[in-house]
Amino acid sequence: MAGRGELFEHSSAKDRSDNANRLLHHSLELNEIHLALKRTGSLVYWMPETEIRSRNDLTSQGYSKYYDAVVVVRLGGHDCKFALEYERTPKAARHYFDIRQRIEQEVSVAHFLYLVPNYDLLWFVADRLSECKRAIYVGLLQEFLQQTLMLPVRRTGSPVSMTLASVLTQGKEAQRTGFLFPGIAV
Repeated sequence: MAGRGELFEHSSAKDRSDNANRLLHHSLELNEIHLALKRTGSLVYWMPETEIRSRNDLTSQGYSKYYDAVVVVRLGGHDCKFALEYERTPKAARHYFDIRQRIEQEVSVAHFLYLVPNYDLLWFVADRLSECKRAIYVGLLQEFLQQTLMLPVRRTGSPVSMTLASVLTQGKEAQRTGFLFPGIAV
């Protein structure tokens, strides 16, 4: 129920209860994303942020950023891995420079997906990440929940849209040399 309708979140910080409320809604909507992928039958592995944080902080085989999730789906007989960010509310513009740098340093993931709740935030995030040297794709949350891997996404800095599935299946050989999950070669 929390995610129904178009979201508008005022950018000024309020008290702790507002922050806790935002985190709750973010978690619930991230769970909806996870469940939508499970329903497709193509989900191989979902690594939540807590596990990413643990791996980053406790091992030498982590990621360059604390993503909301690292996801592996099976498409056309290939395992496709991508980093998922659900950007429910905008960050201050200055934070996106650090995000771009971290994504550019990433060696364990080839694809990056940002899901957002509305077009205004889609254009804001796409603009802030457009100078990234890596391909970052953006799409709408509600469309993802309805279409999952057939979601139309746009690469930041490009007006062309394509499906998430087609983005993930391009260049499979380069991606097959990626990081190994316990028991899962990606």
